[in-house]
Amino acid sequence: MPTSHRKRTLSLIGQRMAEDMLVRNMASRTIDTYTYHVERFSKHFGRPLDELGPEEIRQFQLYLIEDRKASWSSFNQAVCGLRFLYHITLPRPWAVQQIPFGKRPKKLPAVLGPEEVTRLIACVPTLKHRTILLTQYAAGLRLSEATYLQVSDIDSSRMQINIRQGKGSKQRLVPLSPRLLSELREYWKQTRPTGIYLFSGKTPDVPLANDTVQKACKLAATLARIPKHVTPHTLRKVCSYCCSS
Repeated sequence: MPTSHRKRTLSLIGQRMAEDMLVRNMASRTIDTYTYHVERFSKHFGRPLDELGPEEIRQFQLYLIEDRKASWSSFNQAVCGLRFLYHITLPRPWAVQQIPFGKRPKKLPAVLGPEEVTRLIACVPTLKHRTILLTQYAAGLRLSEATYLQVSDIDSSRMQINIRQGKGSKQRLVPLSPRLLSELREYWKQTRPTGIYLFSGKTPDVPLANDTVQKACKLAATLARIPKHVTPHTLRKVCSYCCSS
């Protein structure tokens, strides 16, 4: 995940782009990602963004594919950032819509059975990492939704979880199972989070990094001897836990 745009030194145009996205109420993660790719585009050519155009975009896309071996999602994030830049921040006479997206590869998703999930969770040695993966699994949360959970988002009286960082900055409520509530209470007793985030990072005022959770999940899959490609997102596909008590 790119570093927050507020902690990076952006060019004047990059800063203007971030502001254009902010006034449109776009999610902070989207601003971070788009500005990261756009600034990398400028750095690749060693020229300011207002001096670059369709030919440079084409060359940059080939560079991402052939040299960087960029994933489908990373490639298309760069396309979205460039489209926003040259449509909103630096409007250009050429058709921005012609900047092509990458075609999403068709793969069969990895799906874990309940027994595999139990083995996976049991092989996560760190309480914080184990609890956040368990929360993601039991409540069907995206990884970013789980890492940005605040202590006040757990509503035990109504047995609901308030999701603030949903996709598209949409807020929603999801059921809180009795079993998950029990696990969260045990986690609370042992860790006593001091910041606003339930699962804080290196300091109480920042959430746990996605990379940290992804590495913990990968290690647990290895220890559990699960041959499938397992990521935190895989846990969203199994819902039997949240239906149990």
